[in-house]
Amino acid sequence: MTELPYNNRNSIPSIMRRRRFQIVNRLIQDIIDKKGSCRILDIGGTHYYWALDDDYLNERRGKVTIIVANVDEPTEEKNELCEYVVGDATAQDIYESYDYDLIHSNSVIEHVGAWPKVKAMADHIRASQRAYYIQTPNYWFPVEPHFRSVGFQWLPESTRASMLMKRQRGFRGPAKNWDDAMDLVESVKLLTASQLRGLFPEAALLRERIGPLTKSFMVVGNGH
Repeated sequence: MTELPYNNRNSIPSIMRRRRFQIVNRLIQDIIDKKGSCRILDIGGTHYYWALDDDYLNERRGKVTIIVANVDEPTEEKNELCEYVVGDATAQDIYESYDYDLIHSNSVIEHVGAWPKVKAMADHIRASQRAYYIQTPNYWFPVEPHFRSVGFQWLPESTRASMLMKRQRGFRGPAKNWDDAMDLVESVKLLTASQLRGLFPEAALLRERIGPLTKSFMVVGNGH
């Protein structure tokens, strides 16, 4: 099994994630300056992710409600910062059921399913009229981040499934059978800049770069 790079705080992915937190923290600080505290609705997050920002949030009265899917009880260690609830990122109710100031999502929207599901998630986020930060990998970055293979996302689905039948690639596989392989392939649908602009037309679109290449996108909305 490939080790998750974020388990190593000195890895390039961890360093880049901490850099992205500077954008998140500016949003949080703007809200704290207005309200004195900030409640965050995190879609699909983990305690480990927020541990990178624990000190900042604890000092500034920030709280995180983490929405997780398809589990009865989250297995991760809990602390006073994070609260876990089960929900569906594409369902309207989770955006109406909690008291929060900022919607946050890191590398989740590319996993929710086909385009109608992606659009539903985006529409609910925009309809909430809260500030938001949505990060997702770039479809056109040459290394697919989940399968850790160059150009993997640009191959036909059947070709990708066949490759996963043969061996593990990145964090996925090896597939047990054809159905399993297709499920793995369809579990990730990377987005382009044009698609994100269509989903979040009022948002600022920021680029996370490695040299001249865009590794991932961040869309940032200020709410109403």
